[in-house]
Amino acid sequence: PLCSDLGLPADVTDRSEDLLQNARRKTVFDGKHPAGMAAAAIYLTAESPPPQREIAATTGIATETVRARLNDLRETRDERNHV
Repeated sequence: PLCSDLGLPADVTDRSEDLLQNARRKTVFDGKHPAGMAAAAIYLTAESPPPQREIAATTGIATETVRARLNDLRETRDERNHV
């Protein structure tokens, strides 16, 4: 429902879930709030993502949390691309 709450197409949900599954394998989730991880995954996988502050408000987390989780997921994605 988060993607639909943000007015994003269903394929963003699928891509976000794939990204989160890969991140989970690398234990990026340890100690992280799931909403922050979901928000970051949506931001990274949407072709035209809404502003970070809109995603943060929709998920009920701080914009800074979205940014921190974006960095976590980008690191995971970059590691996967270099292997």
